[in-house]
Amino acid sequence: MQASDPVFGAVELLNEVSATKITGEEERYSHTDLYDIAANVEGAERVLESWVRKTRKICLYSAGRSAAAAP
Repeated sequence: MQASDPVFGAVELLNEVSATKITGEEERYSHTDLYDIAANVEGAERVLESWVRKTRKICLYSAGRSAAAAP
């Protein structure tokens, strides 16, 4: 697994939303599209938040500051 894999996964979640779920064609009769969209967006947000935290710690560490001081 490479560092960029989770970010690309998050992008794919959002691409799936835009390609199939926004149009409503995937779940036309079950009406679960909004739940699926919310889950995909939430998953992408969590990946991004995690990536930002880790990147901030790496930057602080490389700058000689304590990663524990990172918000």
